[in-house]
Amino acid sequence: MTSASKIPATCGVNMRRLISLMIPPCPRQRQKKTVKRNSCFPSKQYTRGENSPMDSRSIEQQLYADQVEQLYAGLHASLFANLLNSLILAIVLLEVSAPFPLLLWVAAVLGISIARFVLYRSYRRSTGDRVLQAARWSWLFSAALMLSGMVWGFAGVYFFPPHSTPHQIFIAFVLGGMVAGASASTSAVRYVFFLYLIPLLTPLICRFFLVGDEIHTAMGIMLLVYILGCILLAREVHRIIRNSLLVGYEKEKEISERRRAESELRKHQEKLESIVGARTLELQKKNAELNEEITERRQREKILRELLGLSKILSSTTDLPTIYRQVISLAQRLLGFDFSTVMILTPEKNALMPMGTIGFSQSAIGTVMVLQELGLSTHVVQEKKPAAVVDFKTEKRFSVPSFIDKYGICSALGVPMLIGDEVFGVLIGHTLQQREFTEAETALYQTMANQAAVAINNAMHLHSLAVSEQKFRTLFDSTHDAIMIYDMEGALLEVNKVACDRLGYSRQELLRMQPGEFVAPRYAALVPERMRKLQEVEKAIFETAHVCRDGSEVPIELSLQRIEYENRPAVLGLARDISERKKKEEERFRTQKLESVGVLAGGIAHDFNNLLTGILGNISLAKLSAQADGVIRQSLVDTEKAALRARDLTKQLLTFSKGGAPLKSPTAIADIIRDSASFAIRGSRSVCAYDFADNLWYINADRGQMSQVFQNLVINASQSMPDGGVIEIRTRNVELWKGEAPPLAAGKYVAIAVQDHGSGIAKKHQAKIFDPYFSTKQDGSGLGLAVVYSIIKNHDGHISLQSESGQGTTFTLFIPAVVPDRRVEEPADDTVFTGRGKVLFMDDEEFIRDIAGQILQKLGFAPHLARDGAEAVSLYQQARRDGEPFTAVIMDLTIPGAMGGREAMGKLLAIDPAVIAIVSSGYANDPIMANYAQFGFKGVVPKPFTVPQLSKVLNQVLGRAD
Repeated sequence: MTSASKIPATCGVNMRRLISLMIPPCPRQRQKKTVKRNSCFPSKQYTRGENSPMDSRSIEQQLYADQVEQLYAGLHASLFANLLNSLILAIVLLEVSAPFPLLLWVAAVLGISIARFVLYRSYRRSTGDRVLQAARWSWLFSAALMLSGMVWGFAGVYFFPPHSTPHQIFIAFVLGGMVAGASASTSAVRYVFFLYLIPLLTPLICRFFLVGDEIHTAMGIMLLVYILGCILLAREVHRIIRNSLLVGYEKEKEISERRRAESELRKHQEKLESIVGARTLELQKKNAELNEEITERRQREKILRELLGLSKILSSTTDLPTIYRQVISLAQRLLGFDFSTVMILTPEKNALMPMGTIGFSQSAIGTVMVLQELGLSTHVVQEKKPAAVVDFKTEKRFSVPSFIDKYGICSALGVPMLIGDEVFGVLIGHTLQQREFTEAETALYQTMANQAAVAINNAMHLHSLAVSEQKFRTLFDSTHDAIMIYDMEGALLEVNKVACDRLGYSRQELLRMQPGEFVAPRYAALVPERMRKLQEVEKAIFETAHVCRDGSEVPIELSLQRIEYENRPAVLGLARDISERKKKEEERFRTQKLESVGVLAGGIAHDFNNLLTGILGNISLAKLSAQADGVIRQSLVDTEKAALRARDLTKQLLTFSKGGAPLKSPTAIADIIRDSASFAIRGSRSVCAYDFADNLWYINADRGQMSQVFQNLVINASQSMPDGGVIEIRTRNVELWKGEAPPLAAGKYVAIAVQDHGSGIAKKHQAKIFDPYFSTKQDGSGLGLAVVYSIIKNHDGHISLQSESGQGTTFTLFIPAVVPDRRVEEPADDTVFTGRGKVLFMDDEEFIRDIAGQILQKLGFAPHLARDGAEAVSLYQQARRDGEPFTAVIMDLTIPGAMGGREAMGKLLAIDPAVIAIVSSGYANDPIMANYAQFGFKGVVPKPFTVPQLSKVLNQVLGRAD
């Protein structure tokens, strides 16, 4: 339809010129008392007096009869095309229409076609005076034609698929093609074409306008423009046919006068024998010229029919290979080329690409050929006009390509394929024999090239549009984010599959929703304001939340940008699910809170441990001096227990300490779980049920901290079941892949689940359950689960919970597994080891130095005391110079405002690489305490320490040294 509507505008001048060249006046020959019709139409004989010249009335009657004859001339071919098109249309519409109505409609088309064929046969077999019966035959033809148009017009409305734009376009395409085909065959008699045009296209145009949207309105307007083009074409064809017939009548009159002169010459034959002879020779010459002209006329009429056929094909298909094949085949057939090729100019305008050829190798199709290498084709593109070569051997205008000699080509004709004033490509034909091309042949070839240019260009645009639409749809539906297109009020115009899957609605359901209907209530009121803001800026990004069909909320980062959609302002929304990001932010926020509390807790614990060191040291010394069964010793034991409980509290506080590290060693977690759980439920009504996997992997852990973890978890579980119950503890070995359980890295883990069947934890409290000092119990400190969370984090593990009110709670822990070289068992008795030698003790607190000196003296050592690292290094150097070196050095890790143990250790190693040094600190979880050997220390004694603890560390390091 598109191509057909553009052909008259693009090729009108060339078409009229070509027709005028092809249809010269055609004389009539009178034989006896009959006149043979113009040889360009099917032959019929009409009776007329020999010497009766046609007056104006008889000319008009004869003209009308000849026009009616033209109507019937191509009727049988039109009927065949009519039936073929109806079958194609019915087959295509089977996808969107019921079969039975389509079958009835095809039957109606078949019935009308049969009736019209019967009419055609009746007209051919009629023996009456055609001139007198012309009106009746014209009326019958018009009635049948109008009925055919009504049936086709009915198809355009009845089978109009409201939800399939491609099928709508196809119907318009077929009906437009039918009108284009009829414009030439039914325009011989004025207004007959309108009887077919109006009932065929008017219903479809109305249907398009009734749809009401912009695309269908535009299609209706295009059909109106198309009707106007067809009317103009029909008027031009009618004028050409009428003028051709009138010219024929003039020739007939001339022949009649000539024959009358011959009759007069015969009467005076004896007198004018010489004149008659000359006249006879002249008439024979003119008759020969007329016969030659008639032959040429027939050839040109054949060409005209071929061009009209090409026009129909180009207007009825958008398949590029079909268009290329039809154009080059027709050019070869009409102009007698040995080689026929169509080439399209590349977008850069610097090369041609063969798209179809006859004669040359098919491997050249689709290859890019630079203009400088193509000779005649390059000349045609540059000059924008046709060019012919009579003999390539004598060609001087351009260089001759090598393939000319290879194929033995002699002559060629090339024409530009023009769209307006722009060259779209080149149509070129070659011959093996030398040949000169006439002006008519060049004009014919140019007309074909221009028609082909319009058709190919339109087909390319349609193909590009289809490819672009498919790419857009693929991208639209394959992205990981939800894509939504809104109008400026916030109503949805389009959504992709991700949006439907995420929200749980179908596309139709989402498009029917009101603006903001699936937006979380706390954000819904912001929708109008955000849409107004978007009118002031090109793009904006908001955080919001969408409510799914099941009521769950999905946090969304919504990126909005103004776009043009279906010829109106719209908003493109990219909705990204940020659930994982929110979880990570919450995890990071919780960790930051723990770190901030840890900074404060670590400082308090350090100072408290320093105090406890003095307390526990004095108690230990007093116990050694007190009677074993005396009252004073018992009081000291009770006081020591209270101090040890205070030490345990500082351990919990130190768990929060920023940068703290547990004292890890390969540990069998099953034993820790059993011991800690049994201790925690002692005196309660709850019992523990264990389900441990066989060959459970070891973990690298601080046994004391892990014991705290399971004591706290089991105590919480027991407290959630006041009337008692079963606490289930399950362990298993798991191997996680990357990304399987964020935020854990890939690797082997021991998974531990602690499950109770108590009251559960409300959803509103679950996000804060690991926060320090948060508790749902009236007498709770809020440190238990915070300590658990911090310990697991320091062990590179992860803890999560699942809980429902009234259905219990399950805590799940993942702790990295290790393969230990050996199991380490720590003695846990109160044995005191003694020794001898000089021991240097460094600490900034005077009371700690005093108690440490007493303990060392009690253990058999000679103590020497230093306030900071600098003094300790000085004393160590002096002792080595005096030949009485220290047996061991014990240094505090942190000295405010002075040299601490770590820096002093570096200097001591520089003096004596074999120095035996022990690190001591109130920051029991400091990384140096956990990895003391990496810094040159031989042992570690956390503050506060007792006499047995200090003696045990000295015994171990000195024993290893010995």
